[in-house]
Order: sequence, then C-alpha cells, then structure tokens
Amino acid sequence: MQRVRRRSIVAATLASACVGAPRRARAADGAAPDAARPFDAARAWAEWVDLLRLDYAYFERPGVDGPAIVAAFAPRAAALATRAEFIALLQQMARNFADPHLQVGPGAPDGPSLVPTASDLHAQARDGRCVIGDVRADSDAVRQGVLVGDVVLAIDGVAPAAAVQRWLGQPPGELSRVQLAHGFDIALAGVRERPRELVLEGRSGRRTVQLRSAGEQARALAAAPALSHERRGDVGLIRLHNSLGRNDTIAMFAEAVRSLIDTRALLIDLRNTPSGGNSISMFGWDIADTSAGLGLGFQTVKEAWEAATGNTVTCVPL
Repeated sequence: MQRVRRRSIVAATLASACVGAPRRARAADGAAPDAARPFDAARAWAEWVDLLRLDYAYFERPGVDGPAIVAAFAPRAAALATRAEFIALLQQMARNFADPHLQVGPGAPDGPSLVPTASDLHAQARDGRCVIGDVRADSDAVRQGVLVGDVVLAIDGVAPAAAVQRWLGQPPGELSRVQLAHGFDIALAGVRERPRELVLEGRSGRRTVQLRSAGEQARALAAAPALSHERRGDVGLIRLHNSLGRNDTIAMFAEAVRSLIDTRALLIDLRNTPSGGNSISMFGWDIADTSAGLGLGFQTVKEAWEAATGNTVTCVPL
C-alpha cells in the first residue's frame, strides 16, 4: 500500500511520457488526499527518480547521462516548497533527456512549443553554435527565406546558448552535443502561440526574420491533406503530413504509390510527422511493416515496382 501511495505524486505530474505509473490510489485509511497535504519535495523527488530509473527506457544512452542529470537537479528539487515549482523543475529536467516523447505536464501558457510536432526548424550544434540543419517544407520559415546552413545569432533577442539554458536549466557547457541540439530545437520553436524573431547569418548575409508562432504551423498541418505526392524527374516523392493515425491516409498512400509506380526511385518524407524527425526514406522501405498495416502489403508493392521498373528492391532494416 505504501508503494502505491508514494507513486501518486508523480503520477499526477506526468502528462505524456515513455514511462508507466499506476492509477492514483484512493486513501483507504482516512488520510487526507495528496492534494490537501503539504507538498513533500523529498518524497516527490524520490518517486520521480525511481520512476525514471525503473520505467523510462532511455535513461542512459549516447549523449544522455541519466545519473548525471539526476545529480544536477537534485539540490534544486530539495529546496522547492510547492507542487507548481516542482513540476516546472521536472519539465526543465525532462528536456535534458533530449527525447520529445518524455513530457511532464501540465504545460503552462508560457511553456515551449511541442517539438517536433509544432516546430518548423531543426538545428545542429556545431562548435557550440546553433546552425539550421533543416527547414520544414511549406512553413513560414521557408517563406521568410531561412536557409539550411544559416547560423542563428539570436532568438527573440537572446543568444541561442542563453535560450537553451532557460529551457534546459543547465549551462550549455554542461550539455552534450545531443542535448544542446535538442535545446536549440526547443528554443527555435519558441513559446506557445508567440511569434518569433531570429537574427541569422549565412549565404544571404546577416538578417532578421519574423516568424509566426509554431502553434500556427501545427494547426495548419492538422488541417492539411493527409499526404501529398509529386514527381521530380524520374523520382517520386510522397510527403506525409502528420497523418499516420488518420483513416484517409490508407487510400491516399495506396493511390500515391500506384501513381508513382513507374518512377525510378521513391522518397518517403516523414519530416511533417512527429518522431519522423528529419527522415527522408529512399524506397529502402523502413516503413515496410507499416505498409502492411495500411492495406498495401509490402511484398505486393515491391513486386509491382520491380515489374514496372525492372529495378530490384532490397529491403534493409533501418
């Protein structure tokens, strides 16, 4: 009984994460419910760390040192007096795992936009600098002329390193390259529903661009067709628009494949899909398992492609 009640504090703070927490238990001994008790930072912290260590699959991986993250935030957690302060600290800490699936809620109106769902820019960390590595197609960033290779000098009047420290709670010098790049992505996406200003330097010289909020990008994407397809010479391109959970994706994807069956190669662009990251897949079909679920059958598509093109398709798991 004690074990279940200990876990109820953090269970109330997790909105969406790759961890599991039991349902909140009803107090059987007449004790006051958690919400009515004075906040116990030490107990909540122990529960949170226990949850991460036992149930979070990516606690340690290249570029992410879970024990070091815990050690960095433990002293701050011990000094907190309220549940709201504790949730805010956990949100900062969670971002240090550089995992968009690990989210701590509830979110605040002045919190960051959800990355990568609402983001339109992907950054790379090069010698500590924030460099644009990719720009989402059909986004406001494209229309404003943001280019791959542009160096970001300021985000809303603040140096990128300072913006990262705000969101991750640690100096950039304490972060790995993986963490720093993730922090740059969060900083570039900005605050929910708030327009952004970037100062850039690159092939087009130094310039300042004004971008609409990343929230507008997310809503526009949700309203777009499930996917689009086109030919570029003898190469076919299918771009999914955050639609893997939509029923109309099935028929649209099948039709797109049929219409491009005579092309020499096919590219599947997943950059507009959460967790698609910056993925553009050649017809090497890292979506092989998914295609069967879409009612296509990978083997059927493979054979039709080979018959139409004379090319051999080799399936290599990615």
